[in-house]
Amino acid sequence: KNSNNMKKIDFILFFLLSNIIFLVSCESKSARSTRNKREMSAYKETQNISIDKHKSNIKEIENDDFSQKVVKEKITLRKEGGVYMVPCEVNGVSMDFVFDTGASMVSISNTEASFLYKQGSLTDDDIIGELYFTDAVGNISIGTEINLRKIKIGSRVIRNVRASVVNNNIAPLLLGQSVLEELGEYSFDYSQKALIIE
Repeated sequence: KNSNNMKKIDFILFFLLSNIIFLVSCESKSARSTRNKREMSAYKETQNISIDKHKSNIKEIENDDFSQKVVKEKITLRKEGGVYMVPCEVNGVSMDFVFDTGASMVSISNTEASFLYKQGSLTDDDIIGELYFTDAVGNISIGTEINLRKIKIGSRVIRNVRASVVNNNIAPLLLGQSVLEELGEYSFDYSQKALIIE
């Protein structure tokens, strides 16, 4: 009888111990699951913050690019003999040009061409060849076509510009279409004596 009682007690203890182990195991899994959910939630929140920050940075970059594109540049003109002159740099040398939309290309006189040549700003490699001009009266004259490596107007730089050298020492410097077509949109504010480049 005592032996049977001992067996029953052992069985009950084993049963209780098994249930305790089962319950502890369930609680541990539940705790791990809760912890995993919290970690996953925190991870998603971090990712969302990162994505939002990335989107914000993209918007800031786009806005900066947009603001740079729409900035206008104002270039002060100089009036001489009733004509407005545009300050430019030709191959690093400062010159004032007449803004001439009717001229097909940039034009300089022998004086400026000789000066550029002596300064080393114009070389034999920049000389393209002979060029024939027809004036308003119909007279034909011979000049020289050259390549100006760089013309700077304000902060705008236009490279490799076709230009003509007029066989005349006092011919005006004309800023023609070979530059104006590359300049983009522009307008004049005569009240401020300024060229506005969009």
